[in-house]
This record gives sequence, structure tokens and C-alpha cells, in this order.
Amino acid sequence: MTTVPVFLPGPVAVVPSEKVHASLAPRLHPGQLIQEMERLSRIGALPALLEEERKCLVVHVDTHVARLYLSRREDAYVLGSARPRGFGQEERLLRGSLLLGCSAGWRGFHRLRDVPQGMSAHWGLLRRAWSDVSRSAPERPSLPRHHTDHLDLMDRVIEAGRDIEVARQREAPPIHYRRMESAREERRSARGVYTFHLVRPAGLAAGTAVCLADQPDLRGRVRMVRGLEVVVRFESAVDYGRIPAQGALKVMPSERVFQAQADAVRALRLGEAVNRELLTWFVDRRFTRFDVDPRDRPRGALDPDGQLPAFRRALAVPDLLLILGPPGTGKTRTITEIAVACAARGERVLITSHTNRAVDNVLEQLPADVLAVRVGNEDAVTGRARALMVESHVAGLRERILTLTEGPASRLAPFAGNGYGGTAGGVAQGGGTAGHTGHTGHAGHAGDAGDVAGRWLAHLADSVAEAAAAERDERDLAARLGEALRRLEPALAERIAAARARLDAARVSAEELTAARDVWERRHAAARARAKSGLLAFLHRWLADRRLDRLRAVERKLAGTAGEAAAAEAAWRAERAEAERRVGAHPETARLAGDRDAARRRGGEATSEAAKAAWSLRAMVANAAPAPGETLGPDLASEEDLPADPAGWEALRGEFERAVGTLRARAALLAEWRAQVGDAEEDLQRELVRYADVVAATCIGTATTKLLAELEFDLVIVDEAGQISTPNLLVPLVRGRRAVLVGDHRQLPPYLDEEVREWGESLEREGALPPAAAREVADLLRRSAFERLYGAMPAGHRVMLAVQRRMPREVGEFVSAAFYDGALRTDHDGASGDPVFSSPFAMVDTSDRPADERREEPGGRGADGERRGYVNALEAEIVTRLLRVHARYYRDWAVIVPYRAQAERIRTELARVLGEGAEVADNVGTVDSFQGGERDLVVYAFTRSNPRGEVGFLRELRRLNVAVSRARRQLVLVGDAATLTAARDEGFRAVARRLAEHLGRTGDLRPSADVLAHLARLEESP
Repeated sequence: MTTVPVFLPGPVAVVPSEKVHASLAPRLHPGQLIQEMERLSRIGALPALLEEERKCLVVHVDTHVARLYLSRREDAYVLGSARPRGFGQEERLLRGSLLLGCSAGWRGFHRLRDVPQGMSAHWGLLRRAWSDVSRSAPERPSLPRHHTDHLDLMDRVIEAGRDIEVARQREAPPIHYRRMESAREERRSARGVYTFHLVRPAGLAAGTAVCLADQPDLRGRVRMVRGLEVVVRFESAVDYGRIPAQGALKVMPSERVFQAQADAVRALRLGEAVNRELLTWFVDRRFTRFDVDPRDRPRGALDPDGQLPAFRRALAVPDLLLILGPPGTGKTRTITEIAVACAARGERVLITSHTNRAVDNVLEQLPADVLAVRVGNEDAVTGRARALMVESHVAGLRERILTLTEGPASRLAPFAGNGYGGTAGGVAQGGGTAGHTGHTGHAGHAGDAGDVAGRWLAHLADSVAEAAAAERDERDLAARLGEALRRLEPALAERIAAARARLDAARVSAEELTAARDVWERRHAAARARAKSGLLAFLHRWLADRRLDRLRAVERKLAGTAGEAAAAEAAWRAERAEAERRVGAHPETARLAGDRDAARRRGGEATSEAAKAAWSLRAMVANAAPAPGETLGPDLASEEDLPADPAGWEALRGEFERAVGTLRARAALLAEWRAQVGDAEEDLQRELVRYADVVAATCIGTATTKLLAELEFDLVIVDEAGQISTPNLLVPLVRGRRAVLVGDHRQLPPYLDEEVREWGESLEREGALPPAAAREVADLLRRSAFERLYGAMPAGHRVMLAVQRRMPREVGEFVSAAFYDGALRTDHDGASGDPVFSSPFAMVDTSDRPADERREEPGGRGADGERRGYVNALEAEIVTRLLRVHARYYRDWAVIVPYRAQAERIRTELARVLGEGAEVADNVGTVDSFQGGERDLVVYAFTRSNPRGEVGFLRELRRLNVAVSRARRQLVLVGDAATLTAARDEGFRAVARRLAEHLGRTGDLRPSADVLAHLARLEESP
């Protein structure tokens, strides 16, 4: 650890920003933060880091890390943010820090203009000291040149990804809305929040940046999505009148994605990845051999044909494992078992993917005893996973905390208050005269009205004071009465005095004899014990006898003295009785005797009230349930334990005061803690995530939420890895010690060929990259890291899930032969009971129709002026007729087509037949939108039909794999077999011919006329 002490020669000014006021309240005030900085700096113990490029001083107090930004005049710092201190900051401090000292202190000001002239932030001094830290800090090991070259290439890939994403968003159709309204009051020339009612679902998520399609300068961010309602907050002043009542929104590229990717690459450059060997995986293809443990068993059942080997290898692999999971092979089940087993042995697991849906699918399968936390945007989270959101966990935790502390809070309720501050109501303070007011007989108010214990404590104090005053009055009056009696009845007074003297002498003699008896009893017992054995037993027996004689002599004297004391007491009482009789004969003594008796009664009443207060306090203290073994308050078990004199009562009051003070402090602490539970949401979220067994977020979400900013993971599981670009994949991988990638590179890649090709052509035209570099970047974009690695991995570091249970056998066998080299086996009965087709795998062939009826047509241009692919009227009609019948037989269904224009046409026609509603809009879409999904019935329409054999981007066979592998019970293809089997693209032509052969052998390949005739008969039937 490199630490450079720095003494700042003058005071330092700090101005809290509005942002930090809002973020810290109500848990911490910026002033408290500045006071902590001052306290530590005065003893030279304020740790700090310097971020020169941002002109930021990062100071660390005991509980928080504050970021101070240098003012423009360099005379002060602006407190920009503060968050609780965590492990990540500790690691940064260990690498090197400043230790600030400043005897003049840190001073807070409301505004920068309030900072007095002549003050300095001492930035130059701090920069020089920080350079010393940098020079003395241990140098990071330099990367090999080929690693640096690879990272340079990754930066290029990130830039390329940004370019492609911008182009993709530019080409995406606008999101039309039918009406707009202010989410709050209409405000002109002010930032506004508006609700847009969409024409159809658009797949927007909270946090998405959008703008008005025809006014791109009006930008905002989606705050909430409720069905077709989208709430947008605009980022700048918006005139309400500028927003059209009907119009369209456009999605804008998000820079946070590319920033997260760049940060991951930077972490690799600086050696800050959790696993320093991460680059060797991707660049050198170097991995560590390992052995599996056959004793590792999952909780649930896993098949031996891929799932169980994948599970065992995932538990044992020290670096990277790739799991190839074709459609329906149980990827989610396998991931779940891996996560559960690793969490059970104490590992922190991160589950991530490119899409929220994939992340949520895994979370929904985790057992309840695994603490799983979902981090992300609640509006983008689906199903049961929403209950696992960190916000939901915290809400439940907060409720449990309040419930669990309700009992202690209730028991401590009598002690809640501000303390008692004086006498109880209606109880006068004791004085030294006979004219006191009567006692109220109840506890009055004291301090806070809810402080029941405080009121009883005040009542006890008043009662004890009243009893003591009454006793003093009684003694005073008794003395005055005695003087009067000696003056009026001297002979009687002398007899009383003589009788009292005899009584006192007898009592003293009895006490002395009692003490002597106790001494001789002990001596006699000791002698008898020693007389039982030993050489001197005879001597001790003799001593015992002698001591017994002395003991009996003392007991005889004590008995006589007791008789004398009883006689003396009787004589004294007789003389007192005579004195009391004669008192009434004299007015002066009669008055004094009456006042004395009144003081005695008053003392008795006050003592009775003190006893009542003592028992009430004892009950409350006992009910407050002190900790086991802890004793609070005096030990009162019965009336005999109550004091017999004012001194004892005062001591008892002191014990109760200490007990009440302790419980009052506990009550205040518990009340404050319960009150702050609702305000400590961010702290609770952070701690919950830190101690979770499984954390789930999207790849980019792992880098764009503060909750995960400092966490490291023992295992990172990435689902859908075959669809994730390398820059996106690096974002979660730099956080983990080892990783398991689960994916399928035979399905859709990160970017499709035509997107990459168009981008590459633009680069070559513009000369932005040399051809070789452009091709390498294009390959990194087109192929995921999963695909690039899978073939190059050692056999022990990759495994295939080889049994699919989703698709009927007829479909599964084609998928296996066409896309997985025959390695994918099927466990499915294949029965569908379809009303039209004889096989679960069917195709409606439109080549039986004239060319002008079945041909494709350009889809035209959308409102954005971009081409929207192709439409095919005949296929749209056939799909509509199919769904009109099949929607009655299948619980869920989907229509998949290659082009947006065809999807919109089919949506329109289906809405007319089946009725308007979100069901049609959600169930009709392009191939890209259905990857990862599955339905009972899937209808896939190829759309392309032309005599030239042009199939466009249908040649991307991975699209076809996705389309045909979604069906659980029935797959129906609709297309022109003549065009497809004669396609100009060789790869697609081969697959299309294999498809036709397979359908002819095990499926149901039907001419469109036959199918439409059959559908007509079914439509006519009731």
C-alpha cells in the first residue's frame, strides 16, 4: 500500500450540490459529511484519491465515499455525490492513496459565490502528491503485444457496433401513437412527462431513449410501459403544443451499452478483470485441464446425454466451459442446477444474458431456498422474476423487519418519550411544614405524553420526596411535642425517658448477647467437625464440650435479657399511653399531636403511592424483556422487599431511574431504526445484493447499475451466448473468476450477415479501415465469441446437450440433420391431432398456383422512407385462413415471417378475422423476435416467390433454424417450394431440397389448393 501524507496549509471550502442534497436526504446531511471530513483531516487521517482527468478529489470518511469536483476558479470543491463505503473503494485505497491533514479544517458554503476570496482548493499541491503515489505504486504487468492488438481491435468492434446500431435504429420503423396526453398538468416551456397511447405493441422497455420521429431534437426516456401506454419524460424544455396529438416515436441508440463495453475493454487493459487470464481464453485459446467429480449430483433429474456431464463439468471447470444447447434440450434446467449447486457450496453466482426474457426464464426455475436477486428495470422484467427484483426483496425485508420488531417495540412503548422533566401533575414538592397538599394518587404527566414509564418514575420520585418530607415533619412535631410534655408534665416525661433508657439498654444487651451466641455457635460447630477424626480428635472433642457450655450460658443470659427487654418495652408503652391521655388535656400538646398524626398519615399515603409506582415500574421493566442474564431495575419479589425508610426508597428510585434510562435509550434506538428502515432502501438493496446466492441481470445491466458496481462473482453463467457479441460478453465476464457460456451458434448471431456486410461495405468505400482489419472486425461482429471459441475449445471444455424434448419427432429429426450434423436426438411422441394435417410437420406448397397469384411484391417504404422487405398476398391469405381454424385448437400459437411488411399485413388480416387485441400483435412477428420462445402451433411463411430463385436474407440458415424449432405440437410451413428448392444461394438450396425430401418422407407436403379446400369445409362446419 502506497500512502502519501499531505498537509493542506489553509482551510478547504466545500459547496454541496443540489443532487447530493437529494441523494443523501434524509439519512445524512451534507453538513455531517463535511464535519466528518474535518474531523479526520485535523488528525491527518482523511484518505483520498485523485482523478486528474475529471478534476475530482475522492475522499473517504468512515461510512461514505464523497466525490469533490474542483470549482472553475480552483478555490473550492463541489460535493457532487456520496455513497456508502464498500469493498471496491477499499481495494482502490490499498493500491495507493493520499492521507490528508488540515488543521484549518473543511468549511461548508451554500453557494460558490459565498466562498471568500483568497481561499484555495490546493489542487496543485494535491496533484504533485498524487504523482508521488503514481510513481511509487507497483507497476501493472504489461500485456503481450498480441493482447494489446486484440484489445485495440475490440475498441474498433465497439465503434463498429455503435455504427451498426445507429443504422439499425435509423432503419427501424417508427412507433406510432394514436393519442398523447400530459401525465401531469399541461406545462408550456417546461420539462414534461407525457403518456403516449400506441397503435400496437412495440417492445419498448423502461429506460429506452426515444425521440419524436419528425422532431428528433425532442428527446426523452421511457419511464414506464403499461400495455399500449408508454410514459416518456423529455430531457429538455418541451412546448406542449410542439408534440403532435397523433404521430410516432423513434428509438434512439443508447450510449450506455457502448460505454459499458469500453469499460470492460479498459478493465482488461489495466489488469483489473477479476480473472487476469481472461484474455488468454479469447486470444491464446489456452485453458487449464481439469477432472470432474462423479459424486457431484444435481437436486433434480438431468439426462446423461449432455445435461449431467454439463452440470459436472460446470462445477469443476477452473476457467471456461461452453455448453451447446440446441432448441428444446433443457438449457434452462441445466443452468438452474448448476447455479443451485454452486450457490450451495458458497459461491456467488451471476446469471446473465442479452435479453431480460432469458434471464427471467432461469430465475423462475430456481428453488425458493436459493436467495436470488434480480437487478434491472422492473418494467422489463417478466413473470415470477418480478417478485425477485431487489426492490421487491427489500420491500418484503422491510415488512419482515417491522413485523419482527413489532413485539419489542410494543414492550418498549412505555419507555418511548423525551424523558420526564419535573413533578407529576398535582403532586406538590415536600416541605418542612405541616401544611402540605394531599397526594393525587396517580401518575401525572411527565415530558412526552407517551412516556408512561417516565410518568411513573416521576410519580415515584414525587411520592418518595413526599414521604421523606412527611417523615421530617413527623420527627419535628414529635420533638416539639416532647418538649411541651416535659414542660407541662415533667414527672411523666422523666418516667417516659427512664423507661426508654431501660428499653434501649435491654435491646443493646440483647444485641450483644445475640452476637456472642452466634460466635459460640460457630466455634462449637468447628470443634465438633474436627473431633470426628485425626490425631487431635480427642482435644477437639474437649474443646467442643467447653464451647457448648459457654454457648448455653450465653443463651440463658439472652433469654433473661429478652424478658427484661419485653418488660421495659411494656413499661415504656404504658408511660407513652398515659402521656397520650394527658396530651389531650392541654391545648398546646393536643394541637401538636394532631399535626404529628397528620404528618404520619401523609407519609403513609405517600409510601403507599411510592409502592404502587414501584410495582408498576417493575412490571414494565420485566415486560420489556431484557436480554438473557441481564438484570434491569431492583429485585422486587414481594412486599417484604420494599424499603423501610426514606433512604431505602431513594436508593430504589435511583435503581429504577437507571433501568428506565437504559430502556428509554433502547426504545429510542429501536424507534429510530424502524423509522429509518423505510429510508434506507438503497443501503438495504446493496447489502441484499452483496449477500445473495444468485444475482441476475442482463449483460449490460451488470455494468449500468450501482448495486453491482463493486461485486465480484465466483461463477458467471451466460445464457444465449451464441447471440451475444464479444464486447457485450466481456461486460459480465470481467466480473467473474470463471464462466459457463450456454448458447447455440447455429441460431441467430449477434448481428446478421446483411447488417455486417452493409457496414463493411461502407467502411471500404470510406476507407475507414484497411480491408483485412475490416474483415476481422466484421467476423467479430458476425460471429459471437461462443461460435469463435466452440470449435477451438479442448474437448473437456465444451459439451453438447444432445436430447431435445420440445419439437415433435418429425420436426426434430429435420432440425438435427439440417443444422446439427445429426447429433441431436428427440424424446417426443410427435402426436398433434391437427384438424388439417396428418403430420406434426406440414407444408402448404403454393407452387401449384399460377406465378402471378403466388409471387412476392415489394413491401414499399415505411414512414421513415426505408424499404420494408416483401409481402406475399397469397401466403398472407393462407396464413389467415389457417389461423381462423387452428386458433380454436391450440392454446398458444405464433406466425413467423421474414419481413416486417409481411408481418404487418398478416396482423391486419388476422385482426379482421380474429378480432382486435394484443394477442394478434404479440403472436405475429419476424424471426428475430421469436428466438428463445416456443408455441404449440407455429406457422412460418417464407414470403419469397419469384422465377429467379432470389431468396434474399433467407439464405441466413440460422433464421430458418430458429423459425422451425419453436413448435411444441404442430409446425406448418407456407411457401413456394419451386422458388425455395431452386434458390440461387447454394447453401439455402441444399437445405430447402432436404426439407422437401423430409416432408415427402415423414411429413405432410400439401398443395395450397387442397389445404384451402379443406379449410373451407372446416370453416363451414359449426
